[in-house]
Amino acid sequence: MYTQFLSSYKLILDGKREDIGKNIDKYKAGITKLELASAQVDEMGKESEIQNIEISAAKAKAEVKEGEINVAKKTIGTALEELTARKKFIEGEKTEAQNLANAADIELAKAMPALEAANSAVDGLEGKHIAEMKSQNSPHIDTHNVMQAVMVYLHEAGDWMNIKKVIGKPKFKTDL
Repeated sequence: MYTQFLSSYKLILDGKREDIGKNIDKYKAGITKLELASAQVDEMGKESEIQNIEISAAKAKAEVKEGEINVAKKTIGTALEELTARKKFIEGEKTEAQNLANAADIELAKAMPALEAANSAVDGLEGKHIAEMKSQNSPHIDTHNVMQAVMVYLHEAGDWMNIKKVIGKPKFKTDL
């Protein structure tokens, strides 16, 4: 019985040794896998550090670009405000110019009958009338005043001797 006990004990011991050997192999395989995983984690950590540096550089570039964009936005905003102010000013000037043009049209419409009458009077001016004026040594003051106004219009001197000389020119009626 003692042999049988020892045999049983040896059988149990061998089984336990075999189990322990299998567990050792499992632990060794696990440690190998952990070492491999640790190496992979270290490699991934290095890659992550490189990527973090690249990300930081890209982030810095993006921040610089964002600053440039903000400056450009402010510049564009300022230019837009200036253009808007100019547009308002120009619109005001346009309105004022249109009002002046309308007023000028009204004044022109009022003056047209007088111009037409003046043109008609010039057309009706005959050589005998011009000759009569030239023959006068001392014209009536109203005649002299009117002729001085005509000389101003023709950019000529307003003394009576020059008036007589100008009205004696063949182109006088055409110039008038």
